[in-house]
Amino acid sequence: MEFAAKNGIVTLAQSRPLNDPNMKGGTNVWEVDVIVTQSGDALEWRTRLHGSNGMTAEDSGTQAGQLKDVHVDLSADALVSLPAKVPLCHIGRQSIEWHVDR
Repeated sequence: MEFAAKNGIVTLAQSRPLNDPNMKGGTNVWEVDVIVTQSGDALEWRTRLHGSNGMTAEDSGTQAGQLKDVHVDLSADALVSLPAKVPLCHIGRQSIEWHVDR
C-alpha cells in the first residue's frame, strides 16, 4: 500500500483489494481533511489523509489570498470508480485533489 500527500495531491495507491467482501480485513475507511486558515495576507492550508488502519500522510503550504478565495469542489461523500482523480477544493490557484489508484 502506498499513500502520500505532496503539492496539494493526496494519493492512495496499491491498496487492492479495496472493499473486497470475500477477504477478511480487506476494507479500510479513508478520510481526507483540508484545513485552511487566514494568516495576514496569506492562506495557510494543510491536508491530511488518514485511514482506519492508523496510517496518516500530511501536506501543507501557503498561498496568497483571502478566505473568499477558497472554493470547495466536493463537500460530501462520493462514490467513484477506480482509478479516480477527485477535485476537493481550490485555494486561490492551488488545487487540492485526491488521487486513488487500483
